[in-house]
Amino acid sequence: MRVRDDSCDDEGIEQGMLGKVVAISFPPTVEIGVGKRGIRRGAQREGWLVAVEFYRPHGPSAIFCVDQEEYDRVLDEL
Repeated sequence: MRVRDDSCDDEGIEQGMLGKVVAISFPPTVEIGVGKRGIRRGAQREGWLVAVEFYRPHGPSAIFCVDQEEYDRVLDEL
């Protein structure tokens, strides 16, 4: 994996940093909303989370959890 841009700089993950997927999970996600007259409805979403270990040039590696949307937007597969 390689970080595509600088959108993760605030988390210490810089553009061009390399890493690898070390774990993946498929958690059940439920969205609950309140509609007209206070009626509650739920909808289940599909998706996954991955743990990516990034290699820092100075210091220990760091593991960050990334959802499917952020993975597609921020990371490039090598």
